[in-house]
Amino acid sequence: MSFSDQQVGISSFPPLSNGRLLFVRLQREGDRIELAIPPSVKPGRYTFSARLVTSWNYGVIRLALNDTHLADTVDTYAPVINAKTVELGTVDIRPEANTLTLEAVARNPKSTGYYLGIDALMLAPARSRPPD
Repeated sequence: MSFSDQQVGISSFPPLSNGRLLFVRLQREGDRIELAIPPSVKPGRYTFSARLVTSWNYGVIRLALNDTHLADTVDTYAPVINAKTVELGTVDIRPEANTLTLEAVARNPKSTGYYLGIDALMLAPARSRPPD
């Protein structure tokens, strides 16, 4: 795991899937955290989704896998703490190192910050399409 100028911690707030979240204090646009996909994840094609925490001081986040942007930006602002699942599409996990980057790219006008909370990152083997 690597990150730019912010603090990282484990916190616990409901309604989280395992009762905990990775809390990242992103301070400004451009701050980011990079997470290594564990080598235990076998190379292949996966559907990827993220369960992100929402709150009054959270930012607009862009996610990228191996420097390829995934989906649109995600506004994680909400007036109360909650969580939402974001479908990120189909990704290819390479045999070599794979890095997920989460970057603050903006702030909702109602938000007081750029913070980020990660409840869960989910990879599921992608289904093969039947031949035409």
